[in-house]
Amino acid sequence: MASFGKGLAIAVLLLLFLVPAVAHAERAIARALTSEGRTQQEMGFHQEALSLYERAIGSDPDYHASYQLAIPLWMRFGKLTKAQARLETLTLRCKDCSFAWYALGALYRKGGRHDLAVLAYEIYLAKRPQDPDAHFGLAMALGAQEDPRASVVLRLY
Repeated sequence: MASFGKGLAIAVLLLLFLVPAVAHAERAIARALTSEGRTQQEMGFHQEALSLYERAIGSDPDYHASYQLAIPLWMRFGKLTKAQARLETLTLRCKDCSFAWYALGALYRKGGRHDLAVLAYEIYLAKRPQDPDAHFGLAMALGAQEDPRASVVLRLY
């Protein structure tokens, strides 16, 4: 029984040392894929760039640069459902990813989900209250719902 406990302790120690190394390796892969995506995008190969950004996100779902670069391409190519799913997951994982809330507001508004757009813009504005674009997006989402707050928010814009 004592050898079992010793074996378990060794296994736990190995896990503690291996997990950070794996996470580090995944971050390195995500950075490399994102860097290659930037190169492809600069050369005008936007579909290829998006594919690389998506692979980077798959490699390390906490590497935020990949999302920030993918967002305009998801929108450009009409991959709104994919973008929405990825960003919803990111907002659950990352409390400081305000850019994801802003993008979700725009995606929900494009999809006619003005109630969710209002929530996303409000969360974003709680973190970045001076952003005029978010005030505009919020005003448009409120206006689509015929919410009287729309005119007040539009004046803030």
